[in-house]
Amino acid sequence: MIVPFGAFAQQSNPGVYRTVTKPLIYNMGMRVYDEDLGDAVLPMPYADEGLVFNLGAELTQNVKASWDVYTVNGLQAGTDGIDFDMSRDYVGINNSPSLGTRLTLGNEQLRFGSSLISGTASPTGGVDPIGAALYYRIYGFDAVYRLDDIFRLQFEYARRDSDRVIDDPVLPFVTRDNVGGYYVEGEVLLLREQRLSFLARYDQQDRHSIAPPPESTLPDSSFRVSRFTYGLNWVLPGGSLLMVNHERWNLPSGLGHLDVIGARWALTF
Repeated sequence: MIVPFGAFAQQSNPGVYRTVTKPLIYNMGMRVYDEDLGDAVLPMPYADEGLVFNLGAELTQNVKASWDVYTVNGLQAGTDGIDFDMSRDYVGINNSPSLGTRLTLGNEQLRFGSSLISGTASPTGGVDPIGAALYYRIYGFDAVYRLDDIFRLQFEYARRDSDRVIDDPVLPFVTRDNVGGYYVEGEVLLLREQRLSFLARYDQQDRHSIAPPPESTLPDSSFRVSRFTYGLNWVLPGGSLLMVNHERWNLPSGLGHLDVIGARWALTF
């Protein structure tokens, strides 16, 4: 199942993307200097095995609330911390499932949400070299405003606190990585008959740790990445969506700045 964490989980199907790439906090792979910058907060879509319980209530005529509670196999980890590739394995190695919840409140125009998931990322018995149990916690909050099909404004913040082992030759020890960030995304309809809209997004991700990402060439263990994206979305005859974006990347010292132009054509059938 798609784990209900954050607002972007509802958009994690590529058929409903509104930008060429996903926000930094949910993006793996389609990034510049992928290994140097380390992992995202949580890749989307986040699919896992588990159970989810959902409740919905109409509080007033225009305000509705929803509550998801779920238990899933959870994220996996090695000595370098959370391993998102390992976490995609359908063969679970955790005998202590992770627990999570999501709350939303709002109406068709404005909706607020908050999310939390936590658990043990290491297999039974911990990980070498010291057999430590590695824990993680991911939390966030979001807000989405819509004015019919004319305007949309979306904000989301998420943060991951996760353990990793520093394999010091004298005395290995466990430390914690803190990865968090946010994005603000807006889209406005320009031409109704041509179904053309303009989109802009600013996103930022910070990393704080005592050691750089495991495969990074950066000397700094704590740094910030930010990006500004803008472009056009055009619904073509037949219903497919053409997205054209320009991304301006502001990177840590030593990596400079980069401009990326991308296009995505999404067909829904």
